[in-house]
Amino acid sequence: SMRSFLAKRGVKEEIISFDARKIAPDIRSSVEALLQKNKKSFDPKIAKRASLAAAPLASWVKANVQFSVVLEKIGPLEAEQKGLMKKEKSTDCDSALIPLL
Repeated sequence: SMRSFLAKRGVKEEIISFDARKIAPDIRSSVEALLQKNKKSFDPKIAKRASLAAAPLASWVKANVQFSVVLEKIGPLEAEQKGLMKKEKSTDCDSALIPLL
């Protein structure tokens, strides 16, 4: 249950240090299915009845799933940007080696 999860030692630290970039697509799909299946449980009003912390946690879960989708979509763009920045750095180094005329 939500209460037992929230009572676990170290949950706060896990939440704070959570990285949505590490959500695997298959895990995200299973969480999305869970969100659909238990849609009412993730409604803020209903979640708040479980505990005061449950409502914001439910919103946090939904937001991280959505953020994970965005990260997956922009992944190729980030990789391209990283490559271009590396190439730019290499070009800058090469041009620094050319003596001034």
